[in-house]
Amino acid sequence: MSFLSWIFVPKCVSCKRRLSHDTDYPLCPECLLGWEREKNAVCPMCGRAPDLCACGLTADTDHMIRVERHLSYYSPSQDSVTKSLVFSIKENLNALSVKMLADEL
Repeated sequence: MSFLSWIFVPKCVSCKRRLSHDTDYPLCPECLLGWEREKNAVCPMCGRAPDLCACGLTADTDHMIRVERHLSYYSPSQDSVTKSLVFSIKENLNALSVKMLADEL
């Protein structure tokens, strides 16, 4: 545990609650349960799990993308744990969020 972790107290990227100094996750236990619920949600259009859903996907031949992998459904207009994780990476390059999502993939 570093001196800086005492000054810059780790907080949950979703609800901003204080986290333990030795945590390996960017989420508090309640938000981690929310993340698990979001990962297990089904597509409202086809009823499939996120990793099997192909609704709205098109090939991106300009960038050589042929396959997409979804861990959870994400909508920028809807508040969710997934949105908080994505924005914690985009805005702050949160290392714990990056590690957690990389491990999930």
